[in-house]
Amino acid sequence: WIALHYLLNKNKLSETGTYFDLVENQKVPVERAIQQAYGMTPAEFDQALKDYFHSLEASFQNQAAPSSSTAANSVVSQFPLPVDNIGTSTKQVPDTDARSLIAELMVRLPEHRQRALQELNTIIGQPKTENAIAHRALAWMHLQSKEYDAANEELSSALELDGADPWVRYYLALVKYHAAESSGHPFQGLSNMMQDLRAVLDWNPELAEAYSMLAMARVEGGGVNSAMEAMRAAIQLSPRNEGYLLNMAQIYLAGKNWDAATALLDRLKASQDPQIARAARKNLEDLPTLKKYGLMPQQTVTAAKAESSPSAVTKPGTPSKSAPVSKDAQEEEDAPATEKQTVPVQPPAPDKRAVKFLKGKLVRVDCTSPPAAVLTVAIGTKMMKLRTENYKSMTVIGADQFSCEWKNLPVSANYKAGGKVDGDLVSLEIQ
Repeated sequence: WIALHYLLNKNKLSETGTYFDLVENQKVPVERAIQQAYGMTPAEFDQALKDYFHSLEASFQNQAAPSSSTAANSVVSQFPLPVDNIGTSTKQVPDTDARSLIAELMVRLPEHRQRALQELNTIIGQPKTENAIAHRALAWMHLQSKEYDAANEELSSALELDGADPWVRYYLALVKYHAAESSGHPFQGLSNMMQDLRAVLDWNPELAEAYSMLAMARVEGGGVNSAMEAMRAAIQLSPRNEGYLLNMAQIYLAGKNWDAATALLDRLKASQDPQIARAARKNLEDLPTLKKYGLMPQQTVTAAKAESSPSAVTKPGTPSKSAPVSKDAQEEEDAPATEKQTVPVQPPAPDKRAVKFLKGKLVRVDCTSPPAAVLTVAIGTKMMKLRTENYKSMTVIGADQFSCEWKNLPVSANYKAGGKVDGDLVSLEIQ
């Protein structure tokens, strides 16, 4: 307790955060971490604690003698935040909301879950008592059971009852994140997910998990740089979360920053968390394939199977070998080979340009050739021309839909450079 008392009194909490980052994340030996974080050796730190303890003895003795005038004026401890700066506020909570909040806490405890479930169903079963809190609590239960459709239904009901509840929007994003993680498929409703997370972070800018999910959504949308920015914020808020470090390694891989990814994965493969260590080792094993083909091994196999699959070169509606062949199909089978052959359509060459990120002011939008649009964005004294072939299908965040009337708005954008002052838009965020 004296060590904690000393750290609080001497305003050394930031140094303590540095110490834990060195020990827990960077695996620096304790002796060296103390030296780097606090600027003293372990022996000096121990002596500083002893000196601090002895300096308090007089205060403790005075505290034991309340009749002394000195005791009345003495301050045993001094904290960074003055007492005058501490305030309180009260807010009247409706009875049904209070019941729902208690049930929302109880549902997280296995021994109270069944009782909480009964209470929540009772609350939402009556129109006069139904509220968003009860629905989001039930959504959390479905999320734990990986019942993603049921969770979305509860959250949709919650959103109708209270569209301003930030926790509902957070859970909406969380459901999309875990559903994609479980299935291995892309995020469903990527634009809505990112918009929900931005709203959550406007409400609580210290929610590390929201930054982490936003980062992974951005990297899937092609914005590696903006994803890295969000993930750095998550790591800064929770530096000991190795899951965030693993996500950062994934972002490095997406941006083809092989050296940074390898260094981070080498560190994580020695993690005490077996899942983190296993994932890091797997990524390191897959790295040569990713460098060579641009795909992870499983994706490479899937792509190869798709290319060699008979369905890729047969006519639509051709029955499989296991299906019974009809008379018409048999006649088709007997037709000359020249009539049956189809020429596979060559897919367009992939756009290998790197996705870049910018922040600036949207000066104007030119929609003279719809659905194409050209956006003029000012970055300091530099003007960028960003084009989209179809603004109706482009990912737009922070607005319900694209508008050709936008002027003088702060924006951030992911784009692929065409030249020094132009490019093709990937996504746009209105800030």
